[in-house]
Amino acid sequence: MAEIDPCTFSIKRRIDLPGHPCPISLALTGERLWVGYGCSARSRAASSLSTWRRPPPAPTPRGTIDGGTHDHSEVRDLVLTSDGTRVISAFDTPYRFDTWDTTTLSRTGHYGRHHEAFPTGLAISPDDTHVAGGRDGNTDVTVYDAATGAPVFSEDAPAGRFVTGGLAFSGTSLYALLRGAGDRLRLRRIEDVTPAPAPPA
Repeated sequence: MAEIDPCTFSIKRRIDLPGHPCPISLALTGERLWVGYGCSARSRAASSLSTWRRPPPAPTPRGTIDGGTHDHSEVRDLVLTSDGTRVISAFDTPYRFDTWDTTTLSRTGHYGRHHEAFPTGLAISPDDTHVAGGRDGNTDVTVYDAATGAPVFSEDAPAGRFVTGGLAFSGTSLYALLRGAGDRLRLRRIEDVTPAPAPPA
């Protein structure tokens, strides 16, 4: 992996991941960099998450959530809560969005049921109260209450299939990237999927 200066596009430093081939997704919180990796879409042994501590002069490994141990296949996407205490993952299987404690690396909960469809993307609302999950088939987008896990909104994409990693919150709206006929990409805005914040007293 490489850290790139956004102004000059020059490479500031490189990070080697020995024993962790094919990094495919990243998420940063505080001093921890989370890496999803896996070379084969159907290879469970290589579908894992690693966490690294990133103080100078170089990142150091903190631990790994092993896909083989937890019976998970390919990492599709992951998001972190704003306080960095939880990471939520989208693996091909077991068909749900799992929540992990970032200190102990233990699974603490999940969103969605088994066998709904392959999870392909995640987003978390700015206030951490809602989690959106995208799937490949069936109901394409579902928004869950982050505390209870209950679904509060769901929608099938009207035109196209959900693109892996293509979800993002902006206020109470959710943006979804869809791929339609001829590989044309469409950005869909889904308004008011979460309640508006209460006005200050």
